[in-house]
Parts: sequence; C-alpha cells; structure tokens
Amino acid sequence: MAFDVEKLNLLEKVRDFRFALALLAFAALADVLLVLMTGSNLWAFKWNDIASRPGPWLLLVLAYSVMMTLGAGLISSFAMAVLELFVPKIQHWLATPIPPQNPDPTRYVHRWEAEKALAQVAESARPKAVEKQLAERAIDEGRWQALVGAGWVGMALVALDWNMAGSGIAALSQWHAWMPWLVLAIPALPCVYHAWVGVPVHDLIEWPQVAEDLYQKRSAALVAMRTS
Repeated sequence: MAFDVEKLNLLEKVRDFRFALALLAFAALADVLLVLMTGSNLWAFKWNDIASRPGPWLLLVLAYSVMMTLGAGLISSFAMAVLELFVPKIQHWLATPIPPQNPDPTRYVHRWEAEKALAQVAESARPKAVEKQLAERAIDEGRWQALVGAGWVGMALVALDWNMAGSGIAALSQWHAWMPWLVLAIPALPCVYHAWVGVPVHDLIEWPQVAEDLYQKRSAALVAMRTS
C-alpha cells in the first residue's frame, strides 16, 4: 500500500483549532507521564530512548484515547453543571443583552418545533430542505461540542502538568511568568465562549408552511387570552 505524505500534512491540520487543542492535550499528557516515569519533561527528555522503551508510549496512546473520549464528556458535563450555577447570575448582574429572537416567525421555526412537526409527517413526504437544515445543524453542533470537549481536556491536563514539579509547563514560567497562563488560555477560549454564549449555531429552521401555521395559532391564543 502506497504511503501518502499529504495525509499527514501537520501544518494543514493545525489550521483546525480542534486538532490544535488535541495536539496540546497530547503534549500535556505526554509531559505528565514523562515527569511521573522518568522525572524529566518534554524539553529535557532524550528522545533516542523511545525505541528502547515502547511500553510507556503505548500507555500514552491508550490514556490519550480515553481522555479524549470518556474524559472529554465527563469533564465537560461536570464543568458545565458547575458553571450553570453561576454564569446566569453573573449575566443577570451585568445586564447581558438577550440574544436576538426569531426575526421572521412566519418563515422560521425553532429546531425543536421543526423536529416535532417533521415527526408527524410521513417519511416520504418530509421536506428534503428541512431535513438538510436539521442535519447540517446537527453536524455543526457536534463539531462544536467536540471542540469544547477538547478544550476542557486541554485545560485539565495543562493545569495538572503546571502543578507538577519539573514539568514542561512549570519550566515555561522560568522563561516568562505569564507563559503558563497563556498556554492555559488557549484551550480555555472555546470553553469560556460556550459557558457564556452557548453553541454558536442558530436554532432557526426555514419552514414557511409550519411557521405560518404556528404563528397563527400563537396569535389566536394571545387574542383569546386578552379578551378573556
């Protein structure tokens, strides 16, 4: 089987922020294991010793896989559960502007309304354009959640590495005191945005037929409420 170098174009992959966060998490985890097993770090480790000791590197790959799958979900869920106790109160205190609502309720419906209406339509009669919008939104949301998960894992591993004596992150503070904070801020960016704003994907689906029907029902209910 031919080996295609273009598939391993690292510079091209680094342009993907999620890949960059995953690479940072891998480096932090490798540094943690190096400190625990050898007392050295990424900057001082003799890389010629890799071939003679393959076992620890297999352990590194296994630990990394677990962290980026189970670890990402657990850390992200726990962190968001804690932040949800404080972020809404802070936003209320700061009088954060409310996100814009549906600009045209006779043309757009929210995602959950579209999913509910779609479930009541026979599969053969479902609008392909609506299904496409829902599928694209699910893909975009999945990518964002993966990015946030990689961010939380990166933050956890960088913080752990920073607090270990002799680690690579701790060594950066000898160069500049703010360097570890800068490294920690990189994976924190999507996490902070997600905690403060949420998923940067709108929930509006263009479906004029259903939107018009729902709008008329809401208007009729509002009129009935006012006259009662």
